Amino acid sequence: MNLFALGADVAAPADQVWELLVDTDAWPQWGPSVREVHLASGARQLTPDVTGRVRVGVGPALPFAVRDWREGPEEYGWSWRVVGVVATDHRVRPAGPRTCRVEFTWPWWAPAYGVVVLLALRRLRRMAERGERGGDHPG
Repeated sequence: MNLFALGADVAAPADQVWELLVDTDAWPQWGPSVREVHLASGARQLTPDVTGRVRVGVGPALPFAVRDWREGPEEYGWSWRVVGVVATDHRVRPAGPRTCRVEFTWPWWAPAYGVVVLLALRRLRRMAERGERGGDHPG
């Protein structure tokens, strides 16, 4: 169960922010703890129930599985389990033709992770408002 939540209003369409959230090439650019991601499917786009491995910081790549997939029209989102443990939930809600609200929640047992989430939201907003896509710029 997730307890902590942070969000940001973004001056970009919800589908543009959603693309950044599901494009694993973009993760290292907006996710301060993510170094690389490999999906078991070999693709770069998340899909419902996809599995893969994520490398955070130093150390081995950790297995993950996408869960709780939600795709519009009122909310786009997904959550995941990393090493079998409930982790972050990511969601985007349209707020107008060119604006949206992006929110992350994370587990009660990781209160300090809020710093990572805050940085991720700032980077994600900047990328979306500039029209950047995964792979546009190095992390």
